[in-house]
Amino acid sequence: MMSVPLPVDARKRYMYCVHAPEGPGLDCPLVVDPSGAHFRREGYAGHFLAGQSPPITDEPNVENLEVDYNYFNNTVYPNLVNRVPSLKNLQIKSAWAGYYDYNYFDQNAVIGPHPYLTRMYLACGFSGCGVQQAAAIGRATSEMILDGEFRTIDLSRFLFERFIVGREVKEKIVI
Repeated sequence: MMSVPLPVDARKRYMYCVHAPEGPGLDCPLVVDPSGAHFRREGYAGHFLAGQSPPITDEPNVENLEVDYNYFNNTVYPNLVNRVPSLKNLQIKSAWAGYYDYNYFDQNAVIGPHPYLTRMYLACGFSGCGVQQAAAIGRATSEMILDGEFRTIDLSRFLFERFIVGREVKEKIVI
């Protein structure tokens, strides 16, 4: 078991803060285009957060956190406008780069105890969904630590053992 690595590494991702006063209204949900481009409202007055994960062959260098604005102009922007034409006059107001803890085995979370290292619990590899899943993961991890099992939500398919037997829990949409 010790020869099976934890398949999680850092991936650099960009988020672009854009202003699009002609864009969707206040009832706009998180929108994920089949291309992988995504956006959501950020407050009021036509502000949105947008981004898109690059193909695995074009992963940006993780040695710095510089933002690639050409990536937005050449990739993200055309996909956003194709999905929502009212975003065509948007303007980038700011942007940042950060790291995802990316599970390169199946792009899904690793949750629960390590099968060999006692008293080591894992909650990583969320591939960009950590904030969305944080409350459930916190509860599930605390149940595993305190009760020795998942009680509220059965997350056993996300245990480390899946790497040992080669069973993927494939994530279909990674943003």
